[in-house]
Amino acid sequence: MRFFLTAPLFAVAAAALLLGAGEFPLSRWQPAVIAATHLVVLGFVAMIMVGALFQLIPVLCGGVIPRPRLVAGLVHAGLSAGALLFPAGLVSGNPYLIYMGISALGAGIAVFLLAAFLALRTAPGRGPSVGHIRLALLSLLLAICLGMHAAAVRAGAVWVHALANLPGVHLAWGLIGWVGLLLIGVAYQVVPMFQITPAYPDWLQRYLGKLIFSALLVWSAQLFMPLPDLILRLAEGLLAGALMLFAGMTLWLQFQRRRQVADVTLSFWRLGMGSLLLAALLWSGGDRIASGGGGIQAMDLALGILVMVGCVQSVICGMLYKIVPFLSWLQLQSVGVKGAKMHDFIRGGRAELQLRLHGASLVLLLAVPLWPQAAVPAALVYAVNFALLQYNLMQAAWRYLDRRRLAAAGV
Repeated sequence: MRFFLTAPLFAVAAAALLLGAGEFPLSRWQPAVIAATHLVVLGFVAMIMVGALFQLIPVLCGGVIPRPRLVAGLVHAGLSAGALLFPAGLVSGNPYLIYMGISALGAGIAVFLLAAFLALRTAPGRGPSVGHIRLALLSLLLAICLGMHAAAVRAGAVWVHALANLPGVHLAWGLIGWVGLLLIGVAYQVVPMFQITPAYPDWLQRYLGKLIFSALLVWSAQLFMPLPDLILRLAEGLLAGALMLFAGMTLWLQFQRRRQVADVTLSFWRLGMGSLLLAALLWSGGDRIASGGGGIQAMDLALGILVMVGCVQSVICGMLYKIVPFLSWLQLQSVGVKGAKMHDFIRGGRAELQLRLHGASLVLLLAVPLWPQAAVPAALVYAVNFALLQYNLMQAAWRYLDRRRLAAAGV
């Protein structure tokens, strides 16, 4: 739970950073944008996904993580320190903060990956979700190695050399490989289970992850050798098509769900899949849509907002409203506390309010590249959105502790 209760604070910090940057940055290569992006990617997205894997590896894969409390504490400390120090170094231009940040991140992720691979090595699970988790962890390893290399180059290290298109390849392995493959693998289980939909087709579960991972490997070869434009276009087309296929299939399955009463998790997922569809379309046809430097710059920002805020954060928010109450209920059951219901932990009205705030922040953020005056209200609504998520999750933790105290007192 510590991972889930920490993560929204980093999203609020990212909004505060952009608000304090003076003139609102409108390029993804400006230090404030890179720093805010890493606050979200490392402090929010990675924090929650790593925390979720501590639960998913035993449940979905049957793997046993060695010394889980100790490992979780070390990983949480490394992620938290790195997600603060590295963006601080980027904004301040202080190379020592950058080195400290990537060292903390590297140590935390290394401990996590070692524990995860040890657990998966002997895990009896062999289904499609397990395969996607393995590929996602390999992608995380590659993304972290490439990111540390890029950070060392930015800090002015003389012992590393810049590689062609390193930021783009690092971004692809982080977002499509690590985040995308894990999201897809988890969706195969949680969408039919929690949203009462038909199962994903067997052929999709069997081949989609392998296609994405293979296309990423081919596309990444540009780091070391010039690739023909046809090969790059083909790899990008396969990646965009695979993401559109997953998003479209998920929406289609949700349309066929047996229980027609919508809930906040379903709404978050629909927002996420719609954003992913639009982002994949933009990516595949962006050079024909945008014209000139300003148009390409605006499209890059819009693409990043659609992927990160529209897709990834939407899906994560939706899942948190299922995972946190379930874990709270499960912990109470394990210590003999009866009578609790999962919907008791987070009030539905506040979750719905956060959904509306999240949608409003997405619309305002997408308006910023075309209408810069929307920047301040967008950042403010984004901050309030994740502050409310933080409150909702803390509310679940407080109610869990109250239940335990009452049970211990015999009430």
